[in-house]
Amino acid sequence: MKWSSCISNLPDARLAVEDILSEIRSDFAAADVSQSPDFLFITISAYFHGKETAVFQRFKEAMPTTMIIGTMADGVAGNGIEIEAGPAMVASAAFLPGVELHPFYLQLDELPDADSGPGPWHDWLRIPPANDQAFLLLVDPFHGQIDALLEGLDFAYPNTAKFGGLVSGASVQGGNFLYLDGNVFHQGVVGMSMQGLHVDMVVAQGCRDISPPMAISHCTRNHLEKIDGRPAMEVLTQLLNHLSEADRARAKKSLFIGITLDDPDPLRDGGVLVRNLVGVDYQSGAIVIGADLHEGQQIRFMIRDREAASQDLEFVLEDRAGPKPLGAMLFSCLGRGEFLFKTPNHDSGCIEKVLDVKATGFFCNGEIGPVGSSSQIHGYTSVIALFAPLKDV
Repeated sequence: MKWSSCISNLPDARLAVEDILSEIRSDFAAADVSQSPDFLFITISAYFHGKETAVFQRFKEAMPTTMIIGTMADGVAGNGIEIEAGPAMVASAAFLPGVELHPFYLQLDELPDADSGPGPWHDWLRIPPANDQAFLLLVDPFHGQIDALLEGLDFAYPNTAKFGGLVSGASVQGGNFLYLDGNVFHQGVVGMSMQGLHVDMVVAQGCRDISPPMAISHCTRNHLEKIDGRPAMEVLTQLLNHLSEADRARAKKSLFIGITLDDPDPLRDGGVLVRNLVGVDYQSGAIVIGADLHEGQQIRFMIRDREAASQDLEFVLEDRAGPKPLGAMLFSCLGRGEFLFKTPNHDSGCIEKVLDVKATGFFCNGEIGPVGSSSQIHGYTSVIALFAPLKDV
């Protein structure tokens, strides 16, 4: 197995493509791999809007037997470098002996019935369930069925990694660009089933607790009404009054709630779903959360800041127990990068420092990754997929 992560910031699209192709050929030659990659994941920056189809066609012409998937995004990451504005093109090329790749395109208004069992999902994707299977998903964000898609995939393909992102290349419906092996789409989902390799998932949410775990006593959908038997606003007000002045200032800008789904050690085993506090229902005193709630769930109030996000990423990378990765994909929130860390290449640099692997990916409008045993859409998060041969497990 061989992975190559390449990047070009040349402003001429044709020269940038040739720059990437040259890097891939050089990397493969250095590894004594004489054939074309089996898999190519490409992201180009929005700087190349209007030229994206020609760019991807050139990659396909150069590597006609390679399975190619990609998109356009507001910022990209590759070869240890993150470019958040201006011309940029990145590619992850992989030689994957023994790995089966199954591409698919999905229209989200065609989801199988949630009560029909897993069979219709397998038929819809035309992909049977298998061991050692993972799903890469590139999603147009202008659709309301994304959560239902992830729930259905978890149901039909349990115990498999689902990773990727909501693309960020356009601000209007129909403006995004999705590419799959010769075909261009402007809505829906392009994806790839990858069977026969080991995939480790790392999710760095970048938050720290400002409260102990507490239980939801009463809620209505996304309205949090009572915590540990007390009015929710009363609990939150008391909590904020006991914070340091610095943390109170942070809470005004970045206060979140962590919802434990199914993991007894949520912060360090990926079992917390972090969601925004949308507002307050002053009539009832309820706190409005950006997710549906259930009585009995454990929650904690959290804040996000630069130091917490940096420490969290390094911790979860160092804490993983899988084999040494040969390749990596990075799906990071548009709210991270230099906006949060005030320094370039933060997440990519941390991955390279801790794991000695270079990640390829893009800045997303939402990141797809696990929370415990379920797949979720995250925000302000970095989702990292790490790839290794099965023989190394």
